[in-house]
Amino acid sequence: MLAVAEWMFDSGATEVSIYPDGMHVKEFSIQEWLTNNGFRKTAAWGKTVHAGIFVRNDQTMRVQFLPGCGDIVTVIGGVHTLVEAKGGCINTKHSGQLSKLRKHLYEAVGMLLDNRNDADRLIAAVPRHTETEKIAGRMGPRCTSAGIEIALVAGDGTIRIANSKE
Repeated sequence: MLAVAEWMFDSGATEVSIYPDGMHVKEFSIQEWLTNNGFRKTAAWGKTVHAGIFVRNDQTMRVQFLPGCGDIVTVIGGVHTLVEAKGGCINTKHSGQLSKLRKHLYEAVGMLLDNRNDADRLIAAVPRHTETEKIAGRMGPRCTSAGIEIALVAGDGTIRIANSKE
């Protein structure tokens, strides 16, 4: 989720909102990651230290625990963008983990198809793995016709759009 948010900043966003669920912060400290990456907290809300407004230079990250908003929301060049991000173990050959990677890609695409948000750009983001690359290759044309991009996120945070026209 945070790798995709950074990608949004690199793509020209000045404000990115992320909407993690409670499980995200049980396994990962969002506030610590933001602090380690140059953000400082300027406002807080809710019952958790992770929620609030974080600022780095001219970039603002809003972290809120609100269901039904999508995982990452931003506007880049007037284009309202919504991302459904699903994680998972990428350095595995375990069949159960591979099944989860497949399931997460299907789930992210399905959530975007069902979303009632008025976003102009829809992105399903999942870990980059041979399994997700294979499925993205098969699903790519249908997702493109539905207006959904598939972003494959590598372990180093680099992102490749699997069904890009480029």
